[in-house]
Amino acid sequence: MMAVAQKPVVAGNGQYTAPTIARAREHYEAGWKLSEITVLIERETGRRPHWRTVKAWVDPKWASRQRKRMRPVERRSQERRHGRRFREMSQDWKLARMRELHDRGLSFFGISVVASVWWGEVLSEDTVARRLRRKPRGRTYRKTSVVGANDNNEELR
Repeated sequence: MMAVAQKPVVAGNGQYTAPTIARAREHYEAGWKLSEITVLIERETGRRPHWRTVKAWVDPKWASRQRKRMRPVERRSQERRHGRRFREMSQDWKLARMRELHDRGLSFFGISVVASVWWGEVLSEDTVARRLRRKPRGRTYRKTSVVGANDNNEELR
């Protein structure tokens, strides 16, 4: 009978075979500690897996929670690597994209849907219309009256 090569399963930073992972699960169910299992795997393969790697193999609920915890960290890392921070774009950049969509014929409602998908901002149609129609304004000054500035208590303007 010919031996079949074991197909490696990527786990952690190294590669471990499916029988190695199955053996780790068996030992865990038999009451072995994670640290003991890592030493055993190191003796068999020459590489010591981190205890978290073994914990992910033997406890599916823990592995699921760990993946959920790591998603935001991985997302930020990927954004840093690729230089794209969609949620941190400036308001001017977002307004320019909204104007571009409006110029191409997208309705205010359509732009609000796109904004919610792209940037996570929930905007009403009125808010989109207000932002697109607003013109840059300089500083405004209001006229104020000064009471008691003269003897007759008349308002000065």
